[in-house]
Amino acid sequence: MKPGRELDALVAEKVMGWRLEERGYVATFWVDENGKVKRAAEPCSIDFCSCEVFSPSTDISDAWKVVEKLGIIPNSFYIGYKTDKNGKKIYRAFFQKENPITTLIYTYEADAETAPLAICLAALKAVGVEVE
Repeated sequence: MKPGRELDALVAEKVMGWRLEERGYVATFWVDENGKVKRAAEPCSIDFCSCEVFSPSTDISDAWKVVEKLGIIPNSFYIGYKTDKNGKKIYRAFFQKENPITTLIYTYEADAETAPLAICLAALKAVGVEVE
């Protein structure tokens, strides 16, 4: 899956646990389980609201919010990169998650052209969502 709004929406819903809600404004917002507005779902211009769009697949600060949300066990996240034979960087992110019943630790990883995209893809795998 390519970076962009479709992937960002999937991360907002499946990883962050947010839902879309219209508040009578000219935009739709992501809200948490308590109804608190977290971020805009699309660009907007309202004078009294910052309307920052949640873009974890392209913005590293938003991707880091995903990492913090999935802080499942200590030292359970890794991000790094390697350079392929053509000099292109390939980023790898992985999360580890412990099964509370068996105490087995599962690793969910993804490779991508950017760190934010790798984080989003690995996070989705960690919550049971497979994307191509």
